[in-house]
Amino acid sequence: MKRFLTLAILLFSLPVLAQIDESNYDSYALPYKNSYFTGGSLGLQFGSVVMIDVSPQIGFFPLEHISLGAGFTYQYISDRRYNPRYDINVYGGRAFTRLYLPIFESLFAHIEYEYMAYRTNMFNVNGDMEWIKMNNFFVGPGYRQRIGGRSAINLMVLWNFNESEYSLYSNPVIRIGADIGL
Repeated sequence: MKRFLTLAILLFSLPVLAQIDESNYDSYALPYKNSYFTGGSLGLQFGSVVMIDVSPQIGFFPLEHISLGAGFTYQYISDRRYNPRYDINVYGGRAFTRLYLPIFESLFAHIEYEYMAYRTNMFNVNGDMEWIKMNNFFVGPGYRQRIGGRSAINLMVLWNFNESEYSLYSNPVIRIGADIGL
């Protein structure tokens, strides 16, 4: 399913590339030094496991081909495969940098540190609420599709180098999000 979704996004984004007016090509170049962006991602999953993910972010370009940013994450997860139902609220924050290739400005490398914490009684034999804390370190390639001006849709394939039994997602992590130039 993940491969199909990735292939579909790439195939549907190709016609958009053909619509760029080359007379105004400079407006599609990477943002200049000291420009800011916001955006993030929203994730929804329904079924026996319900997940809602809200991850806003803000960032800036200190140099033309390097962006730095930060964001926070809230996730609600409800797993009905267990009796009683397993519900958790996950809170976290992240700091990231992206290194854009000067020749192929649509491609970038993404490096991210993420801290996540959630409270659960599933792992405690006494039934007491316990905080599970995770430090994740993601690295991977990304593809940026311009949608006008300094705004873009991003597709990233990331690997968590601190994956553990408490991790909420498995490798590779596929993210789709948006950057909106300010």
